[in-house]
Amino acid sequence: MDVDWMGALLGAVVGAFLTAGLGYVAYVFERNKVEKAAINELVRELSERRAFAIAEPRLIPGAAAGQYFKQLNSSVLLVRERIRETRAKLVRHSQAQEALTSMIQACNRYLERSAGDPPRYWFLAAELRDELHARLRKTGLNDAAEVVRPGDLAFSG
Repeated sequence: MDVDWMGALLGAVVGAFLTAGLGYVAYVFERNKVEKAAINELVRELSERRAFAIAEPRLIPGAAAGQYFKQLNSSVLLVRERIRETRAKLVRHSQAQEALTSMIQACNRYLERSAGDPPRYWFLAAELRDELHARLRKTGLNDAAEVVRPGDLAFSG
C-alpha cells in the first residue's frame, strides 16, 4: 500500500517538473520572438526615417536658425526615445541591450556635437546614421546582412 502512494507522488513530482520545463521552454521561445520582433520593428522604423536619408552631407552656414536643423534634432530625440522603448522590451539578450544603449549614447553625442557646431549637423547626422546601422547589426537578434541602414527606405516606392 505504501508503494502505491510513493508511485503516485513520484508521478506527480515528475509531471510537475515536465510541465514547468515545457512552460519554461515555451516562455523562452515566445520571449525570443517578441524581442526579435521589437528589434525588427526598430530596424524598419529607422530605415524609413527621412532624417537619415542623407545623400551628400555638406556644411550649412546659419543652420541653427533653420527649420531643418531643428527638425533633424527633433527626429533624433524621437529615435532615441524609440530605442529606449525597444531596449525596455528586451529581457534575455544583454548583447542587444548593450547595442541599444550604445545607440542611445550615439544620439546623445550627435545632439551635443550638433548643438556645438550647427553648420556641420549634416555630417554629424550621417555619422550617427552609420553608427546606428553598425550597432543594429550587433544586436545578435537579426542576420547582420539583413539590417537595412537607417534612412535607406525613406523615399523608396
